[in-house]
Amino acid sequence: MQLNPYRDLPWEQLMPTARRKLLCSDKNYMFVLMECKAGTAQPPHSHPHTQVDYLLEGEIDIQVGDEVRRMHAGDIVQVPGNVPHAFCRVYRDTRWLEFFTPAREDILPREEQKEKEEKLEIFIPNGPRLGNKVIEAKGVAKAYGDKLLFDNLNFMLPPNGIVGVIGPNGAGKTTLFRLIMGLETVDKGTFEVGETVKLAYVDQQHKDIDANKTVYQVISGGNELIRMGGRDINARAYLSRFNFSGADQEKLCGMLSGGERNRLHLAMALKEEGNVLLLDEPTNDIDVNTLRALEEGLDDFAGCAVVISHDRWFLDRICTHILAFEGNSEVFFFEGSYSEYEENKMKRLGNEEPKRVRYRKLMED
Repeated sequence: MQLNPYRDLPWEQLMPTARRKLLCSDKNYMFVLMECKAGTAQPPHSHPHTQVDYLLEGEIDIQVGDEVRRMHAGDIVQVPGNVPHAFCRVYRDTRWLEFFTPAREDILPREEQKEKEEKLEIFIPNGPRLGNKVIEAKGVAKAYGDKLLFDNLNFMLPPNGIVGVIGPNGAGKTTLFRLIMGLETVDKGTFEVGETVKLAYVDQQHKDIDANKTVYQVISGGNELIRMGGRDINARAYLSRFNFSGADQEKLCGMLSGGERNRLHLAMALKEEGNVLLLDEPTNDIDVNTLRALEEGLDDFAGCAVVISHDRWFLDRICTHILAFEGNSEVFFFEGSYSEYEENKMKRLGNEEPKRVRYRKLMED
């Protein structure tokens, strides 16, 4: 369990008259200090944890299921997991401690936990209907300084294709993503993104993840329900589809492993309901069950996905097209799987050994 100096810990404002402070936590427990002003009321909510409240000072009515109880300083109440509850009336300024432990369904025998992980599914919601024009490049050139990243780049992404982007580091793959997102402009040629395209981007750095918030807070934004696919979905249920269940949802993001951060960022991006997914090394640090679930999710996705990856087996299982940065500022667009691209490359270029990426020098017209 991680312990923190009490006074150094930040408060999280839940509403104008209520706030909380996370005192300590690990994967199985969480200890929280709550403060509420007189007159505060909270709508009923539920979560998959067993919760124990200990009132330090004040007076409050707390609802557990259909029962309402009056609590005074020194009183304790236990709330079972998944039971609706709320502080429905605060009579005086009140402080209490909340202690969370996993609900019984989160404490599974090893065999049951393994079976649960093997059944993991990643839900990729379909965004708005994607038109025939997705992303099209014609004669595109892009350089940095005197290094020509690519020249005469030509491709047209299919509306329901999965395009694997391959090549050595520094060849221009991430620059391609920045062009798609409108963060860069081409030096020559035309690069067009269709009017119906709505992008969802998952990068390697996970810059959008606030280390001081819990997994649940990052996804829910403080709301129990999130709007997806034209309907309201329980935020905790959505997170469970990315293998965040029970106490894992209350972990601080700054304490997540690399694989957990990858899964969280994937959940964040897919929540935006894009019809074109940009995935930058999505398989880094994820376990085999999450990898399988991601493959199945992409296979069922109705939009277009563009995936940068060095994992050739992953690409071979999912890709319908390959965009290959082959060095010497040349990019080759191929329709087919990764294995079929390799066969094509062998016929075109022979059995080339992998080599350090080279750039052509930018020539002035």
